[in-house]
Amino acid sequence: MFIWLIGIALMATMAQTAAVESQLELANAYNAQVIQYYQQGQLKQALPLAEQVFKIRAKILGAKHPDTLTGMKNLALIYQNLGRLSEALLLNENGYRLTKEVLGEKHPETLRNLNNFAGIYKELGRLSDALPLFEKGYRLRKEVLGKNHPSTLTSLNNLATTYQNLGRNDEALPLFEKGYRLSQEVLGEKHPTSLLILNNLATVYQSLGNFSEVLPLSVKSYHFHKKVLGNLHPKTIESLLSLATIYQDLGRFNMALLLSEKGYRLSQEVLGEKHPDTLTSLNNFALIYQDLGRLSEALPLFVKSYRFHKKALGNQHSKTLEIQMTLVTIYQELGLFNMALLLSEKNSHLFQKVLGEKHIHTLTSQSILAFSYQKLGRFSEALSLYEKGYRLSQEVLGEKHPNTLASLNNLAGIYQDLGRLSDALPLFEKGYRFHKKVLGNQHPKTIESLLILASLYQDLGRFNMALLLSEKGYRLSQEVLGE
Repeated sequence: MFIWLIGIALMATMAQTAAVESQLELANAYNAQVIQYYQQGQLKQALPLAEQVFKIRAKILGAKHPDTLTGMKNLALIYQNLGRLSEALLLNENGYRLTKEVLGEKHPETLRNLNNFAGIYKELGRLSDALPLFEKGYRLRKEVLGKNHPSTLTSLNNLATTYQNLGRNDEALPLFEKGYRLSQEVLGEKHPTSLLILNNLATVYQSLGNFSEVLPLSVKSYHFHKKVLGNLHPKTIESLLSLATIYQDLGRFNMALLLSEKGYRLSQEVLGEKHPDTLTSLNNFALIYQDLGRLSEALPLFVKSYRFHKKALGNQHSKTLEIQMTLVTIYQELGLFNMALLLSEKNSHLFQKVLGEKHIHTLTSQSILAFSYQKLGRFSEALSLYEKGYRLSQEVLGEKHPNTLASLNNLAGIYQDLGRLSDALPLFEKGYRFHKKVLGNQHPKTIESLLILASLYQDLGRFNMALLLSEKGYRLSQEVLGE
């Protein structure tokens, strides 16, 4: 009888073990499907499977098992790409805490999780929270792996881009220059990491208005990408599209349009029409038509992009909302302000709901809504939004950030529209002074700010000052952008 009971217990244990093994095999099979869907950009199909993988592994293996932590990281990445950032943040925060507890603060996997955690804060626009984490990650990787290790160079690049996003380009530039120099020495100038840092270095020069520096760097980057990775590699296409934006900023719109159209076509061919990167290239292609004033050609492209984003990512994804915001600007430029207002109010509400009122995209959306109010003669509502936007932008981004300077100009502009020229003047003067200090004397935005100031002096009847500034602005425009 005793032996019989032992046999039953043993059979039950074996059955339980088989059930557990079956569940883990199922999780592994799901995980393989998750990876396949993710690589194809089919995030909605990947999500329920990734959730199941994490749930099964956490239940059977425990929260601290390496496979559970991997499942958690994969799930967080899918949430992040679907725009469900609060859920991604929670998982990344837990993943970093658990990995640190199990493996220690300086373990490579812990440092990778720290980088992911910081990246979510960055995407949420919480740059002041992201910065100390990126600083810590770079310091620890330098200490553990050495300053020349590829992972350390990646951390240096992440830290530099955070400074750049904060508008602290003077601090970002030497970090990118250092990173590019070290990456060339260690990995070679044609290594993907070197090419990534080269691209980012070019964007800082672009932000600073150093177009004589940025164009050759971007051309070099594109040629290297093409040579090393081939014409159809996603990174080559990304580099091509980046080069198109440089030509766009230089006012060489025909060249920008040619490259952007090519990039969009290649992206469709390689990644498919509905892939997130293809949708980004479609959006950039449409933006060039917008800059050329060819709004009838830009509009259907933006509508197509918005429709695909909404279908692929959902109505409330930040990328969908960005396209919706751009659609508003097209309607504004077409003079369809009632239609723009309707869409803009919806857009502003959703950005606040999804990202919070202090996110950079929310602030931009509020500014666009204010412009619709302004054009429809609803000045008190516009003024209230512009004042709030400038205050929050100063608080979140700092007084000298390009977006804050744009908010300052908008606030000054509505004072000008209201005939409050004495209120507008010190704001325009401050805007020009900061543009000159942050971006340099020859940056297009600085020149634009100078010419706006000149027009205000003209409105005030101070014609000598207006003439002096207009002549200076015209001369600088000729030098920088061509006659």
